[in-house]
Amino acid sequence: MLQAPNVSMLLILAIFFAVLWLLNRFLFRPVGAILDERDRDTTTASQAYAGALAEFQVAADRIEAELSLARREALKLREERRAEGMQLRAGKIEQVKAEAAEKLSGASAELELHTRKVSADLPARVAALAQLLAEKILGRKVAA
Repeated sequence: MLQAPNVSMLLILAIFFAVLWLLNRFLFRPVGAILDERDRDTTTASQAYAGALAEFQVAADRIEAELSLARREALKLREERRAEGMQLRAGKIEQVKAEAAEKLSGASAELELHTRKVSADLPARVAALAQLLAEKILGRKVAA
């Protein structure tokens, strides 16, 4: 009695290879391609980021250097303006002092002149006041 060979193992192997081929064609290759594309995109983005970061660093260094130069120039200009202002202030102070001294000497001369006039007038006024006082005290006219 000869039995027919058991082909179920062959059938299972055929089904396994068919499923393997189907999974490989419709699942593993497309997912692998997607993962490879994602890896390429990540690498490209990382390189672009590194390039942009390097450009940014160069631009930031250039801007900082320009800003430092501008700051030094502004400080220099400010010191120049301050020195000019101090010179102008000193000139104005000297001018005002000269004007004040001139006015003071004019007022002093005018006061001296007025003092001389009053000093010259004073004996006559004293005599007149003394006569008026004597008349009031005595109650009569006094001959001068």
